[in-house]
Amino acid sequence: MLSVDFVRRQKALFLGLLAMLGILSTQQVFAQSCSCPPITTCGCNVGLTKITVRFTGLIGLTVDVRDDGGSIYSGLLLLPGSTFDVQSSAGAGQPFVGNHVTIRTTLLVLADISTSCSNPVKIGTTFGNFVVTAGESVGGTPICCLNMESSPPNFTSCPANIDVSADATACGKSISWTAPTVTDNCGVASVIPDHNPGDFFPVGTTVVTYTATDNYGNTANCSFNVKVRDDTPPVLVGCPADFSVPVDPTTCNAVANWTPPTATDSCDPSPQINANINPGTTLSLGPHTVTYTAKDMEGNQSTCSFIVTVTDATKPVFTNCPANINVTTNPATCTATASWTPPTASDNCGGSLTVTSTANPSATFGLGINTVTYEATDAAGNKETCSFTVTVTDGTKPVIANCPANISVTTNPATCNAVVNWTAPTVTDNCDASPTVTSTASPGATFGLGTTTVTYVATDAAGNKETCSFTVTVTDATKPIFTNCPANINVNTSTTTCNTIVNWTPPTVTDNCDASPVVTSTANPGATFGLG
Repeated sequence: MLSVDFVRRQKALFLGLLAMLGILSTQQVFAQSCSCPPITTCGCNVGLTKITVRFTGLIGLTVDVRDDGGSIYSGLLLLPGSTFDVQSSAGAGQPFVGNHVTIRTTLLVLADISTSCSNPVKIGTTFGNFVVTAGESVGGTPICCLNMESSPPNFTSCPANIDVSADATACGKSISWTAPTVTDNCGVASVIPDHNPGDFFPVGTTVVTYTATDNYGNTANCSFNVKVRDDTPPVLVGCPADFSVPVDPTTCNAVANWTPPTATDSCDPSPQINANINPGTTLSLGPHTVTYTAKDMEGNQSTCSFIVTVTDATKPVFTNCPANINVTTNPATCTATASWTPPTASDNCGGSLTVTSTANPSATFGLGINTVTYEATDAAGNKETCSFTVTVTDGTKPVIANCPANISVTTNPATCNAVVNWTAPTVTDNCDASPTVTSTASPGATFGLGTTTVTYVATDAAGNKETCSFTVTVTDATKPIFTNCPANINVNTSTTTCNTIVNWTPPTVTDNCDASPVVTSTANPGATFGLG
């Protein structure tokens, strides 16, 4: 039996010889190739069951390939570049026995190749002048390359950054874009985004990354930013309408109260709300603009304003309003001058008062009732009035001129009355251009027997009266008329008394004016007459 030291020396000598011959001078490394099994399909399952080896030396050899189960390949003088397949001595589809394969010459072990999955051999692995060109594990899974294809995929159209405003009610936005395109020299296995077009993006900046992986596990990324801006200000709800409050008459200000508005925001659950004036504030007279400002965490803000008007509903007060005044006219002008002390005006809120009047003291007033009104207006427009009357009366009677003198006439014998004419008097008045004139009779009137008083009454517009009177006396100048006056009577005395009783028919009497004129006689029929 050969000693171990002898074998070791012989091996070293043989390897040196091979090196000199160029058998071990080249250790070829597989370049990247798209022919390698995709990384998603290659690997090791239980253990290798088959491998293919190529000889890379310059001169041929005779080799014996074994696993621990025995020889699995014997080759006569291999030519450079030739390949051979070996599979497990346990049979097709079974793992190599002993988890390794050795390539031997007569004296030397030229290669010892691991076939376990704990340290799996890969395509392109070189063992001296032998390189593994293929292999598969249990189940037919191909083994991977030692140097897998390493060129990453290429993104040819990565989307640009996106900058948009959020939807007003969503605190974000659904964003769409055109997916990038990817190329690879050996084929793209997958392009996986961490976000997809149409996804909802919250407010803020989100990095969207597409990861492309080729068949050999090489990856490339395409990233862009999706910025969603919160440009929507908060919404103020329940902003009060303009309203008015009356002042406290004693202080001339008012305490105003209202229900403050609330704010909602799609992104900020508690927007900050500030107001320049708060409920319960004491406000002075006039309008006050109340402004609420709502501000979210992004600084967006909105405002709502309304006006609180403090109104002065209290009128000014007049004191010493003059009493009504009565004056008579100046007879020459039919007007009168009236004087009074003007009233004083005051207001609960102070400030300037505007006082006007329809007339001032010592003003001249015309005939009749004249109303004088003072009006006080405060700064709030409240008005109060003070009124009194100046009554100008006409105290001068009309003047009647050319009042007729008394008139005496006699009757018309046929009618026992008389038609009387005269010139009517003239009437003038200081204030009334056409005073009313009445009379008890007018010229041309017929008057009966006796004395009649004719009266003219002149009345002016103020009711002042003046009269003018004269008498019309109608006298009867026609005597009564006797008819059938008895003729003279001659009689003889009585024989015994020396006188006699005489009878006659009394005469009748008529008068143009008197239906029963008074008739007297010195004796009546049946009277006793004495001698003579």
